[in-house]
Amino acid sequence: MKHKRLVAMTGALAVMISALYLMVSCTSVNPIRDHGVSVNLAENQYEILGRVEYRGIAHNVLGLFSWGGAAYSKLYEKAKAEFGADDVINLSLDYEQASYGIFYNERTYIMSGLAVKYKK
Repeated sequence: MKHKRLVAMTGALAVMISALYLMVSCTSVNPIRDHGVSVNLAENQYEILGRVEYRGIAHNVLGLFSWGGAAYSKLYEKAKAEFGADDVINLSLDYEQASYGIFYNERTYIMSGLAVKYKK
């Protein structure tokens, strides 16, 4: 009887440790590589209104189902709403990655740039 109970407790402990191992998450922040596109604007052609930031989250379950993300249009919409900007320049794109075992991954894209208004 004691032997069966010991085996059952050992099995339960192994299942709990395995479940905990699969649920452990990790997070990291990495820059996205430089795309090499640049435009030269003279400082007298625009006015800097301020820095704008947008965070978009992409979700993935089991590597099969994905939804969400981030796009320049969302950053531009936020700049237009906050500052009445004509454009966003000096863009920066980073991401934070969080994984919860093999079941669920979440990537938060962090887009930022300078909201500008062009001078006529």
